[in-house]
This record gives sequence, C-alpha cells and structure tokens, in this order.
Amino acid sequence: MNSTSIQWAHSTVNPVMGCLGCELFPKPEAVLAAIDQAIGSLVPGWKPGDAKAAVRPLIDRAYAAIDSPAEGHSHAITTTNIVHVAGMLAGEIGASHGAAVGIALREAIDRQIVCYASKLHLNRATSIVSPLRKTNPG
Repeated sequence: MNSTSIQWAHSTVNPVMGCLGCELFPKPEAVLAAIDQAIGSLVPGWKPGDAKAAVRPLIDRAYAAIDSPAEGHSHAITTTNIVHVAGMLAGEIGASHGAAVGIALREAIDRQIVCYASKLHLNRATSIVSPLRKTNPG
C-alpha cells in the first residue's frame, strides 16, 4: 500500500496487483510449512520438506497433462497450484496414512487462505488441474 494525499484515506491499494502482491495471500513456503506441521503431528517420520516433495510430482503430472498451457498456467510450486492439487494430495496422503490425515492436510491449507478475494481467485482462476474450466477474469 502507498501513502496518499486523499483526505479520507490513509493509504491506497493497487487493485490490478492481484493476490500475489497481497500480504493476506500466503507464500507457497508458508502453505507447505503448514502442511508439514499438520501432517508431522499425525504421521511419525514426517519431516519439514516432505510436503514440498509430495506436491512437486502432482504439479508436474497436472501440468504435463495440459495440451497447450494458457496464460496463467504455471509449472511451479505456487500457492495457487498447491491449492489446486490439494484434493489429489489429500487423497494420496489419506490413502497411505488414513483419512484423518488427509482431512488435516486440507484444513491446514484452508487455514492459510484467509482472504475472501483470494478464495474467489483460487476457485475461479486458471487451474492446472482443470485447464479447460471457464474462468472469470476480473
């Protein structure tokens, strides 16, 4: 946010910036750490960094399935991609460690996303899991 000379405002916001520039939108490292903490408390031997190791192949697999990536698709570990592969991750982790662990994983991710606008972005923007879904730009 920038200072402003508008009498009734203390600061201004650039609405074009989007979620990636907002302090309410968590960095991927924060989401991965929350996953590690949630699962680590339930699964013996789970250590920091295991979430990143589990997410990477899911993102790789989803991105590889896209015939022609559109603007907005990113072959990287981003908060958006983590959220989009969360269902797949919860399914895999839940299958190997129990449904309660899969649920804890989803809850850990959901607790990281605190802004309503970012939830809309995550639910309506481009997705590497559903690349052909209709998006709502704006």
